[in-house]
Amino acid sequence: MVDWEPYKALIEILSNDLIAAGQELNQPDLQLRRRTLFRAFFAQVEGETSLRKEFALLQHAERQTVFSEPELAMLREEQYVLANNGEVRVQPKFLRLTDNLRFSTFGSPSKRLPKPLAQVLS
Repeated sequence: MVDWEPYKALIEILSNDLIAAGQELNQPDLQLRRRTLFRAFFAQVEGETSLRKEFALLQHAERQTVFSEPELAMLREEQYVLANNGEVRVQPKFLRLTDNLRFSTFGSPSKRLPKPLAQVLS
């Protein structure tokens, strides 16, 4: 069984940071405050995206859903490359935020998970 408390805590911290950054905009306008708000927003988006992917991997590990090898590679952010010696190696795959968000939110992981993530975290 997965202990979801660390994940809940992460989402709470990111949400609180975003709220605090938004409240800072009530102060005299500074470019720093606007940048802080944008950074907090994208940290929230990336954190939730990462959490959705990790949740999908946990569901797969517990055999509650099955993903194909290419889907698992995307969830793990891996790619396979051929080394100079002819061996296949695993390398990190750095996904653009838009691609990562589209895959984790609208792609096959979200369509196959038995429980919505919000239900697990509540």
